[in-house]
Amino acid sequence: MAPEAVREALLDSAQRCFIERGVAATSMDRIAREAGFSRAWLYTHFSNRSELLIALALRTTSIHLTRLAAQLDGVTDLAEVLTESLTYVSTVVAQDRLLQLLSQHFEGQSVAALITNSTELNDFILLAYQDAIDRPGPNPLRPGLTLSDAARFVVTVALALLMGAVPGTNDPDQIRRYIHTFILPALLADPPNAVAVFTDAEHNPPSKATHAPPPQVGTHSMEAIVN
Repeated sequence: MAPEAVREALLDSAQRCFIERGVAATSMDRIAREAGFSRAWLYTHFSNRSELLIALALRTTSIHLTRLAAQLDGVTDLAEVLTESLTYVSTVVAQDRLLQLLSQHFEGQSVAALITNSTELNDFILLAYQDAIDRPGPNPLRPGLTLSDAARFVVTVALALLMGAVPGTNDPDQIRRYIHTFILPALLADPPNAVAVFTDAEHNPPSKATHAPPPQVGTHSMEAIVN
């Protein structure tokens, strides 16, 4: 087998073992054995357990980014790109079972901790957002805002969503309202109008001014991405 094929087979085995038994209960020996290789072969590709976990996290994250990029292919409006990508992070990536299991190896036991503790994973996501932001089309960044700063800010927001720091992170409509009202004005030259984000009809009824429906973000909804 080619080295890349061996590496993928080992990652496949690690993914199966982690999901079936958990990260703590899975040894490097078991991963190698179930992949049909010796432990020496495993350490040829991954020098330690953390390196294997990060490689698997990178592969899983890459799969998510590929799916999202395919769904948003052809979309030129930066507001929609940012809204849907961050909503995807909050409602799909945060619930990824494998990433949740891998994150248990790192301090904080959250997907956000997994990303924060890995420079490689953090840089990979940062570059992905730079590519997403740096596209021709309407609604450019605010004058004076650099691409690098914008991407870093978006990654920070994504980490906050992964940590559940924003109420209602599992509600795509509320997350879209949050992004439109608080995040896009910090990034775009022509952001959408603000709308009510957090409402409690029983204890804090919204005023008449907040009865406007949430902004539409085009045909590329999260429901389409998940399906």
